[in-house]
Amino acid sequence: MTKRYNLKDIKEMILKVNDVKDLMELNRFVIKNIKAQRWIAGQAIKEDLAVGMRVNWTGRKGFHTGHIIKINRTRAQVREEGDFVNGTTWIVPMSLLNIVK
Repeated sequence: MTKRYNLKDIKEMILKVNDVKDLMELNRFVIKNIKAQRWIAGQAIKEDLAVGMRVNWTGRKGFHTGHIIKINRTRAQVREEGDFVNGTTWIVPMSLLNIVK
């Protein structure tokens, strides 16, 4: 049986690492895992998305709602509601999209 560590224990172990190369390798490992989890989440939602579907997401500029106008490989183009005259289109990672029912 493998021992499970909580986040506090992991942080304490990281603080004990003195070699910068080891920390950089750890950083690459963590980033790779984050990207993999985001990709899996994006693929899961991609199966449920369709052009014209109403979605929402939270980005750098706050909460948005809109309709999908195009689905690309990893992102979707979404036209924000209320901006049809201005034509504001966002390119949003699929892992950030939530389907509005």
